[in-house]
Formats: sequence, C-alpha cells, structure tokens
Amino acid sequence: MSDAPYITEADKQEYQRFVRHHLPGFAKTPSKEVWHYTTAEGLIAILSTGKIFSTQVTCLNDSLEQRYFGDLVHDGVKKLIASNQNTTLQAMLRVADAALSNRDFSSAWHFVACFSEVEDDLGQWRGYGGGQCGYAIGFDFDALLKAVELRRPGSLTLPMSL
Repeated sequence: MSDAPYITEADKQEYQRFVRHHLPGFAKTPSKEVWHYTTAEGLIAILSTGKIFSTQVTCLNDSLEQRYFGDLVHDGVKKLIASNQNTTLQAMLRVADAALSNRDFSSAWHFVACFSEVEDDLGQWRGYGGGQCGYAIGFDFDALLKAVELRRPGSLTLPMSL
C-alpha cells in the first residue's frame, strides 16, 4: 500500500524542509543566561546576602516539580544501566535504580532553587514574581554551575550581574 493519495510529493518535501529547519532545536545547548524569578523581598535578600535561598521540595507550589526532576535522573540512570560494561559501577547503578524507583520526597531533605531559560515568562511571573512587584535576575549559566561545583556545604556565592 502506498502513501495515501492525500499525501503529495510536495507535502513530503514540505515536511522534510520543516523537520530540517526545526530538528536542531531539539539538540540545543543550554542558554548562556538563566533567570531566577522572585519577589521584591526575595531580590533584597539575594542582593544583601549574595545567596539564593532554596525551598524544601515538599513546600513547592507545584508538587510535580520534584517528580519531574526525579524522573529525569532515573531515566539517566536507566540509560547508564543499559550501556554499562563496568561491573563495579553496575552494583551502584542497581542501588540508584532501586532508590529512584521507590522514591518519596515527602520527608527528604532535598532543597531546590529554580531557574528559567526564558527572560520574560508570564507563568514564571505569576508563580514567583509576587504579583506586580516581581523581578527576574539574570545569571551566567556556566558561572552558576561552577559556583555550585565549588560551593561549601550550606553556602553558594552567586555569579550575579546587575
């Protein structure tokens, strides 16, 4: 059976053009700048301390945020299990897989701070901007990752530019 008579050669060519144009966007590199949306009070605290205060995961306004992150990590562990040839690592991956399969963040001491690649996002303003007095603080993504890597437990000096 051939393609339905409804799909013309021109349709196929247009589809191929569309895919070639949009496919690179699915493999994009992270933004050079990320944004942290906050209230005026949050901005003052960040500027006066040089720190972003994180939130315990059970206090998030969207309970699916913690599940989403856990699912991303679990998917990564599953991919490593499928391709792993190292027997030492295999045992650790099985433990990680089991822990992530039965995770319950409700009593965990996990804390998060959230960032967006979008500088002006209505959903972020509504969720984190505190009404009409919100702020979006831009951070250099690479510098932020480096600050996280170098941090002492319980502290994080932020690479802010105002």
